[in-house]
Amino acid sequence: MEQMKPTTIKRETGTGCKRILFTSANPGSIYIKNLAREFLISNKGYTLDLLSIVDYTFYQFEIEKDRFSPKNVEHASESFVYSCLKNKWLNPLMVYYLLNKIKGQYESITIHAPSLRYLPLIKKLNRSTKNLNTVLWGSDFYTVKSKLKQRLLGHIYKHSDRVVLGTNKAVADFITVYPQYKNKTQALNFGNSNIKHISRVSLKKRKESLREEWGISQGKIIFCIGHTAEKEQQHLKILQQVCQIEQEVLDRFFFLFPLTYPSGSKAESVKNEILSELRKQDISNFKIIDHYLEDEKICDIRIISDLYINARTSDMFSASVLEHLYAKNIVFIGDWLPTCVTIKEMGCYFYSFSWDSFNNILANSIVNYDTCKNKLENNPTLVFEIASWEKILPRWNKILIS
Repeated sequence: MEQMKPTTIKRETGTGCKRILFTSANPGSIYIKNLAREFLISNKGYTLDLLSIVDYTFYQFEIEKDRFSPKNVEHASESFVYSCLKNKWLNPLMVYYLLNKIKGQYESITIHAPSLRYLPLIKKLNRSTKNLNTVLWGSDFYTVKSKLKQRLLGHIYKHSDRVVLGTNKAVADFITVYPQYKNKTQALNFGNSNIKHISRVSLKKRKESLREEWGISQGKIIFCIGHTAEKEQQHLKILQQVCQIEQEVLDRFFFLFPLTYPSGSKAESVKNEILSELRKQDISNFKIIDHYLEDEKICDIRIISDLYINARTSDMFSASVLEHLYAKNIVFIGDWLPTCVTIKEMGCYFYSFSWDSFNNILANSIVNYDTCKNKLENNPTLVFEIASWEKILPRWNKILIS
């Protein structure tokens, strides 16, 4: 019978190298990538690893390649690994095996986007480091409606040294459900790397050049509808609402639909539904972007837009909202979203709306378009204070290396 080789992780070369570990079921997340990059740029002498709890692969972030690359890890025999990955009941065994090997090697471990799959591992993770953090992304907290699931996730928070949510509003709501963890919970959002890209260009000149490249008249008001190819964006409802306003106002719009992610059959279905509604409403002034874009091209969407609406069914602190505010666009946010509270606290100028009030608010903003645009001048400064990595990273440092 083949003898199993123990899982070993080759130690880093170099003297005094300190190590940080992230764990996630989504190792390709832009949140993780941006935080890893900014942390390592500012903290020399550290390495940052990532453990995927889906396929149990270790990755290390490489600054020069700006990505996570698989680490050189010697697993146990392939038959053992395969049996663990194939059988969901054996999955935790694989993680236990790995965690035994990394105990004490990491200054901190941070769980990104907690889920029930962490339940059999949470105590082991807690004992593997002196500093275990749990970070909830976006609207993660608000999407958990089941009392049973809330109670089960509470075990993860119980064994974490810190619980981090993106806004003060989210922290307040979290404490309502988990008052026992009040003293370990804090608000801290991710920095926004796209703000740096947007700040490097002249908005007016870039906006004009993009209109020429895309063949959009300089006289049109470009209305950006949502930011993903998800039904939760409510593209159809927005279109149906907008088409009820006076034709004179409607004719001034050019509609922009960023459907750059996710991909797959569901995204294609969303695209087809939008196209069907556009035909039904007899709208020909539109552009759909349905392919993957690098950050620089995403920034172009923010820059070329004049208006942007976020009418998601749920959202906590949208990076897209911040980028549109920074680009001095007129922003409309559904008043049912916690994002409204946060943006108001920041002092930014924007419009919150209910579906009953939306058409009047939209029409008034167009009638008084120049006046509204002039009120946006302070938005970039306010967004920079709350969302730039220059301002945010020192607080992340306290969490990751304190």
